[in-house]
Amino acid sequence: MDIVNLFIFSASIFILMYAGGIMVRPLIWMGRYLRLSEYAVSFILAAFATSLPELFVGINAAFGGTPTLSFGNLIGANVLNVTLVIGVAIYLARGFVSERTVTKEDAQIAFGLIMFPVFLFLDGMVSRLDGLLLVFLFGGYVIYLIQQDRREIVVNQMDLKEYRFSNFMKKIAGFSAGTALLLASSYFVVSTGINFAKHFSLPLFFTGILIAIGTTLPEVIFSVRSVTLKHGAMSFGNAVGSIVVNISLILGIVAIIHPIAVTVPARALIGSLFTAGLLSLIYMLYAAQVKIGRPFGVFLIMLAFIFILIEAVL
Repeated sequence: MDIVNLFIFSASIFILMYAGGIMVRPLIWMGRYLRLSEYAVSFILAAFATSLPELFVGINAAFGGTPTLSFGNLIGANVLNVTLVIGVAIYLARGFVSERTVTKEDAQIAFGLIMFPVFLFLDGMVSRLDGLLLVFLFGGYVIYLIQQDRREIVVNQMDLKEYRFSNFMKKIAGFSAGTALLLASSYFVVSTGINFAKHFSLPLFFTGILIAIGTTLPEVIFSVRSVTLKHGAMSFGNAVGSIVVNISLILGIVAIIHPIAVTVPARALIGSLFTAGLLSLIYMLYAAQVKIGRPFGVFLIMLAFIFILIEAVL
C-alpha cells in the first residue's frame, strides 16, 4: 500500500507541474483583457484556484468534525507560501526586481488581514460570527484591489482584434482545465499524505501542517512556471493572494460550517506573526524595487524547512 501511495504521490506532482503551465498563459491574457495588472489577476484568480486544495481540506475537515486539522493546514500553508513558494521563485529567477504594481497600502492591508484572525482565536475559538466577518473582509479587499488596480498602468495592452469574447471564453476554458488538473492532482497528494500521517499517529494540528506541504504544491508549481515565463509579479501575487485567501476566506468558511476550537493558540500565533513579519519585509523590498537576489531565496527556503522541523519536535 505504501508503494502505491508513493506512486500516486509522484504521478500527482508531475500533473501539478503540467497544470501550472496551463494556467499561467491564460491568466496573462485575461489580465490584459480585464485591464488588470499581473499582480492583481494572479492575486484574485490564481490565488483562489491554487488555494482550492486548502478549501476542500477545510470543508471536509469541518463536516468531519475536525476543523483543527484545517486550522493547522492553513497556518502551515501560509508559512510555506511566504517562505518556500516565494523562495523557490526568487531562486529559479536568479533574483528579480519588482514592478510598480505593489504599493505601501497593499502591504499594510495584507498585514492587517493576516493579523486580524489572531485577535479572533486568542480566546480559544473561531466562531461562526468570526467566520462571517473574515469572509466579509476578504470580499472587501478584493473590491478594493480591483478599484485601485484600474487607476494604474496595467499589463501590456492588447491589439483591438484580440478583444473578442470568444477569445476570452477560450482562455477561461484553458484556465478551468488547468484548475481541474490542479484539483485532481492535489486531492491525491493530500489523500496520500493523510494516509502517511495516520500511519504514524500524528496530532491533528501537526498533521494539518504536513498536509500543507501537499496543498501548497500548486502555488509552488504556479510560481515556478510564472518565473520561467518571465512573469515574476504573478508568482508574488499568487503567493500573497494565497495567504490572504487562506487566512480570511477559507478560515471563515470552515468556521461557518463548524466553529474551530484553537487548542494550540501559541503555535498558531507564532505562525501568524512569522508570516506577517516576513511578508512585510518582502513587501518593503518589492515596493522599493530593490533587486531581490538568489541568496534571499535560499534564506526563505531554509526558513521553510526550519519551520517544519520546529513543528515536528514541539
